[in-house]
Amino acid sequence: MRHAVAAAIRTTLVKHLGPDVMLFLDDIAVTTSGTFAGGVGEAATIAVIGMPPLLEKIYLQIDQGIVGMVIDRLLGGTGRRGVEPIPLTETEQGVLQYLVMDLLAALHAAAGPETPFHFRFERFIRHAVELGDLLPPRESVALCTWRCGLSDTIGIIRLAIPDSFAVAARLPERSQGDLAVLATQRRRFANERLPVWVEAGRCALTPTDLVALEVGDVVLFDQTELTLRDARPSGRVMLRLGQGTHGGIRCALAAGETMQCAVEDFEESEVMPHGEAR
Repeated sequence: MRHAVAAAIRTTLVKHLGPDVMLFLDDIAVTTSGTFAGGVGEAATIAVIGMPPLLEKIYLQIDQGIVGMVIDRLLGGTGRRGVEPIPLTETEQGVLQYLVMDLLAALHAAAGPETPFHFRFERFIRHAVELGDLLPPRESVALCTWRCGLSDTIGIIRLAIPDSFAVAARLPERSQGDLAVLATQRRRFANERLPVWVEAGRCALTPTDLVALEVGDVVLFDQTELTLRDARPSGRVMLRLGQGTHGGIRCALAAGETMQCAVEDFEESEVMPHGEAR
């Protein structure tokens, strides 16, 4: 699917901007929305993209150095250099919106009919302060950075994708126990590598407790799921992937020379309450 999406983006850009447009992926990093917002200049051109039924947004930032050239080509010009990053007129915003919407349509078509959401253009942001009002600073995002070449100018395009997007793409609604769906997802994301970790227990800490914690302190988890008997753990644990905030796999623990887990059921989208520790 990754190659199909990349091909769809390039085909759409060439259709609207001409055959000399170049686009190549420079970097993908898992970071926070605050880091993304911190890299946005005082003046910016950012498209806010909704993903119903998800509440989170995707943010597409187009380098100020090329946004004027892109608009000039869309309006029939040659994409000249040196276009000043002045506020866009309504006509220019409409032209740029048309390109963004066509890109979104191509992305959705490339992702296939199994995609559990739709992309919807909402509006443009022109100032970094507006972005700060929309984005929770600690939200986990995948930050994709492309270099886009137009004529003899290279610009940067950044795409901030919330963690919920990847979770929804991997785990469609009502997929529990559906081996056919799981097999399809495995084929679509066969090359992905994610950290796997075990939630062994929980405990509730007050803000006062958290402030008083020091290096070397021991925090005792409750033993509703996992107990320790004769120096060996027994009971159940929760396997989690990545950030672990969007669900997990509940497993029965078999303690022997090698620890083994037997899958029992799936837990969907449980976010840890504030002040609670794993």
